[in-house]
Amino acid sequence: TERTNRVIKTAIRSYIKDNHRHWDREIAKIGFALRTATHDTTKVSPAFLNFGRNPKKSGAEHRLDVSGHEVPDPVEPEGYSLSIRKLQDIYKDVEVRLHQAYERSKRSYNLRHRPQVY
Repeated sequence: TERTNRVIKTAIRSYIKDNHRHWDREIAKIGFALRTATHDTTKVSPAFLNFGRNPKKSGAEHRLDVSGHEVPDPVEPEGYSLSIRKLQDIYKDVEVRLHQAYERSKRSYNLRHRPQVY
């Protein structure tokens, strides 16, 4: 959590710059940036891991029909099935990467650890 808090503080600082009065207006942008940033360990964003896709970044990326309702991208059953299989492979890959990162952290943390005898 300390690392996460450090990242959040850095993001807030980068968005508010010198105007500290209205930092709360930037919270949605900061949250979006954190959720869509590619993680060093997983190589994908948290949003992608949760939803299987990265969210649209601007209104221009949304397609609207004449009545103003969003038109979903056409998805064929075969394409959807393929994307689900790819997502399962990505989850397995992320699990392996997280375990490797855990082992690296564990090794460096325990580098100077000496067993205690009581």
